Amino acid sequence: MVQNVDIGETVNYLLKKFSKNLPQPYITAIANYEYPLRDAKYLDKLIDVIDLFNADSSMSVTIRTGNLYKHEGSGLAAFSTNHQLKLERESVYEDCGGLHAFKTDMFLDSGKLMGSKVTHILMDEISSNKVDSFVSLEIADLLFEKNSEMYFDE
Repeated sequence: MVQNVDIGETVNYLLKKFSKNLPQPYITAIANYEYPLRDAKYLDKLIDVIDLFNADSSMSVTIRTGNLYKHEGSGLAAFSTNHQLKLERESVYEDCGGLHAFKTDMFLDSGKLMGSKVTHILMDEISSNKVDSFVSLEIADLLFEKNSEMYFDE
Protein backbone atom coordinates (compact mmCIF):
# COMPACT_ATOMS: atom_id res chain seq x y z
CA MET A 1 0.00 0.00 0.00
CA VAL A 2 1.34 3.43 -0.96
CA GLN A 3 0.64 6.36 1.35
CA ASN A 4 0.63 10.10 0.64
CA VAL A 5 -0.23 9.78 -3.04
CA ASP A 6 -1.66 12.85 -4.76
CA ILE A 7 -5.46 12.61 -4.99
CA GLY A 8 -5.29 13.18 -8.77
CA GLU A 9 -3.12 10.07 -9.15
CA THR A 10 -5.60 8.10 -7.05
CA VAL A 11 -8.55 9.26 -9.18
CA ASN A 12 -6.64 8.36 -12.38
CA TYR A 13 -5.86 4.92 -11.01
CA LEU A 14 -9.49 4.25 -10.01
CA LEU A 15 -10.93 5.52 -13.30
CA LYS A 16 -8.54 3.29 -15.22
CA LYS A 17 -9.17 0.27 -12.97
CA PHE A 18 -12.96 0.45 -13.21
CA SER A 19 -13.10 1.40 -16.91
CA LYS A 20 -12.77 -2.28 -17.79
CA ASN A 21 -16.16 -3.12 -16.24
CA LEU A 22 -18.05 0.19 -16.13
CA PRO A 23 -18.62 3.07 -18.52
CA GLN A 24 -16.71 6.27 -17.76
CA PRO A 25 -18.72 8.40 -15.32
CA TYR A 26 -19.90 11.82 -16.49
CA ILE A 27 -19.09 13.23 -13.04
CA THR A 28 -16.65 11.91 -10.46
CA ALA A 29 -17.13 12.77 -6.78
CA ILE A 30 -14.82 12.51 -3.80
CA ALA A 31 -16.14 12.25 -0.24
CA ASN A 32 -13.48 12.59 2.46
CA TYR A 33 -13.87 10.39 5.53
CA GLU A 34 -13.21 13.15 8.10
CA TYR A 35 -16.87 14.24 8.05
CA PRO A 36 -18.80 11.25 9.45
CA LEU A 37 -21.93 13.27 10.25
CA ARG A 38 -22.33 14.61 6.72
CA ASP A 39 -25.89 14.25 5.43
CA ALA A 40 -26.04 12.10 2.27
CA LYS A 41 -28.24 14.66 0.49
CA TYR A 42 -25.17 16.83 -0.03
CA LEU A 43 -23.59 14.38 -2.45
CA ASP A 44 -26.65 14.65 -4.72
CA LYS A 45 -26.59 18.45 -4.45
CA LEU A 46 -22.88 18.53 -5.24
CA ILE A 47 -23.46 16.70 -8.50
CA ASP A 48 -26.63 18.61 -9.42
CA VAL A 49 -25.05 22.08 -9.18
CA ILE A 50 -22.45 21.21 -11.82
CA ASP A 51 -25.13 20.91 -14.49
CA LEU A 52 -27.36 23.59 -12.99
CA PHE A 53 -24.61 26.23 -13.29
CA ASN A 54 -22.78 24.66 -16.25
CA ALA A 55 -19.66 24.35 -14.11
CA ASP A 56 -16.60 22.11 -14.39
CA SER A 57 -16.50 21.25 -10.71
CA SER A 58 -18.14 21.84 -7.35
CA MET A 59 -17.19 21.77 -3.69
CA SER A 60 -18.83 21.88 -0.28
CA VAL A 61 -18.34 25.06 1.75
CA THR A 62 -19.54 27.05 4.73
CA ILE A 63 -19.79 30.84 4.96
CA ARG A 64 -17.52 32.66 7.38
CA THR A 65 -19.42 35.66 8.68
CA GLY A 66 -16.98 37.02 11.26
CA ASN A 67 -14.42 39.68 10.54
CA LEU A 68 -11.23 38.18 9.14
CA TYR A 69 -7.64 39.31 9.57
CA LYS A 70 -4.26 38.47 8.09
CA HIS A 71 -0.81 38.89 9.57
CA GLU A 72 1.27 41.47 7.74
CA GLY A 73 4.55 41.33 9.63
CA SER A 74 3.91 44.07 12.17
CA GLY A 75 0.48 42.90 13.28
CA LEU A 76 -2.97 41.97 12.10
CA ALA A 77 -4.67 43.79 9.24
CA ALA A 78 -8.39 43.56 8.52
CA PHE A 79 -9.60 42.10 5.25
CA SER A 80 -11.37 44.61 3.03
CA THR A 81 -14.59 42.58 3.43
CA ASN A 82 -14.90 43.45 7.14
CA HIS A 83 -18.13 45.44 7.44
CA GLN A 84 -21.11 45.44 9.73
CA LEU A 85 -23.43 44.80 6.79
CA LYS A 86 -22.18 42.39 4.15
CA LEU A 87 -23.24 41.82 0.59
CA GLU A 88 -23.34 38.21 -0.61
CA ARG A 89 -20.58 38.88 -3.13
CA GLU A 90 -18.33 39.93 -0.23
CA SER A 91 -18.85 36.69 1.71
CA VAL A 92 -15.87 34.50 2.46
CA TYR A 93 -16.29 30.76 1.99
CA GLU A 94 -14.34 27.95 3.58
CA ASP A 95 -13.88 24.54 2.00
CA CYS A 96 -15.46 22.04 4.40
CA GLY A 97 -17.57 18.93 4.40
CA GLY A 98 -15.01 17.02 2.39
CA LEU A 99 -16.98 16.92 -0.86
CA HIS A 100 -15.59 17.66 -4.32
CA ALA A 101 -17.01 16.72 -7.71
CA PHE A 102 -15.86 17.35 -11.25
CA LYS A 103 -16.65 16.46 -14.83
CA THR A 104 -14.56 13.41 -15.56
CA ASP A 105 -13.63 14.57 -19.09
CA MET A 106 -12.38 17.88 -17.70
CA PHE A 107 -10.20 16.03 -15.18
CA LEU A 108 -8.78 13.63 -17.79
CA ASP A 109 -7.97 16.55 -20.14
CA SER A 110 -6.44 18.88 -17.54
CA GLY A 111 -5.33 16.62 -14.70
CA LYS A 112 -7.01 19.06 -12.29
CA LEU A 113 -9.84 18.38 -9.86
CA MET A 114 -11.03 22.00 -10.01
CA GLY A 115 -11.87 23.43 -13.41
CA SER A 116 -12.07 27.03 -14.53
CA LYS A 117 -15.69 27.35 -13.39
CA VAL A 118 -16.27 26.10 -9.84
CA THR A 119 -19.62 26.15 -8.06
CA HIS A 120 -20.48 25.23 -4.48
CA ILE A 121 -23.04 23.91 -2.04
CA LEU A 122 -23.49 25.20 1.50
CA MET A 123 -23.16 22.63 4.28
CA ASP A 124 -25.09 22.71 7.54
CA GLU A 125 -23.17 23.02 10.80
CA ILE A 126 -23.44 19.37 11.84
CA SER A 127 -22.47 18.02 8.40
CA SER A 128 -19.47 20.32 8.29
CA ASN A 129 -18.13 19.05 11.63
CA LYS A 130 -14.65 17.72 10.82
CA VAL A 131 -13.19 14.96 12.98
CA ASP A 132 -9.46 15.57 13.13
CA SER A 133 -8.67 15.39 16.85
CA PHE A 134 -9.75 13.58 19.99
CA VAL A 135 -11.91 16.56 21.03
CA SER A 136 -13.66 16.75 17.64
CA LEU A 137 -14.26 12.97 17.82
CA GLU A 138 -15.92 13.40 21.23
CA ILE A 139 -18.09 16.20 19.82
CA ALA A 140 -19.04 14.04 16.82
CA ASP A 141 -20.01 11.18 19.17
CA LEU A 142 -22.27 13.52 21.15
CA LEU A 143 -23.85 14.93 17.99
CA PHE A 144 -24.38 11.43 16.60
CA GLU A 145 -26.06 10.26 19.80
CA LYS A 146 -28.30 13.35 19.87
CA ASN A 147 -29.30 12.93 16.20
CA SER A 148 -29.81 9.19 16.62
CA GLU A 149 -32.23 9.81 19.48
CA MET A 150 -34.23 12.23 17.30
CA TYR A 151 -34.55 9.79 14.40
CA PHE A 152 -34.51 6.36 15.98
CA ASP A 153 -36.30 6.70 19.33
CA GLU A 154 -39.66 5.03 19.49
